[in-house]
Amino acid sequence: MQQLFLFTTVAILIIFQPELRRLLAELGNLPIFSSEEDSPLDVEAIVQAANQLSRKRVGSIVAIERTVDIYQETKSGVLIDCALTPEMLDSIFFPNSPLHDGGVVIRGDRIMYASCIFPLTRRIDINNTLGTRHRAAIGLTEETDAAVLIVSEERKEISLSYRWQLIRGKNEDIRKDL
Repeated sequence: MQQLFLFTTVAILIIFQPELRRLLAELGNLPIFSSEEDSPLDVEAIVQAANQLSRKRVGSIVAIERTVDIYQETKSGVLIDCALTPEMLDSIFFPNSPLHDGGVVIRGDRIMYASCIFPLTRRIDINNTLGTRHRAAIGLTEETDAAVLIVSEERKEISLSYRWQLIRGKNEDIRKDL
């Protein structure tokens, strides 16, 4: 009976590891454990940048951090820690920029990291027409509570991924969902 209990406990920890990690991360980010004040998110700067990038057919992926710190998912990124402005996002995603590959992480009114490689989703029910940016956006929202904005360079389409879901064609109503 003891061996069965030990085996079951280990099996549960292995099977539910991603969910347990997410739960512990969310518990660690509760306000009672945090002492710093968060800056408000500058939605207008993100919307302006997404619309500019879409018009220019420049692809981008922008992760907006919520309560869970997504540093563990962005260890490959370059620390930027600069003001969030449409011009800065535009220059980061400019095709000849050394930081244009990968994604950007936004925390409050700051761009924290650029050139981040986000985890791809492992789901097999994803539409085959979706590219790596969309799969990375869904993958990051599976691991964290971040909202991820994607601009498709092929279709000039703006999409939003949040809580495992991908909402395509957000060109007109981005503001209300961020």
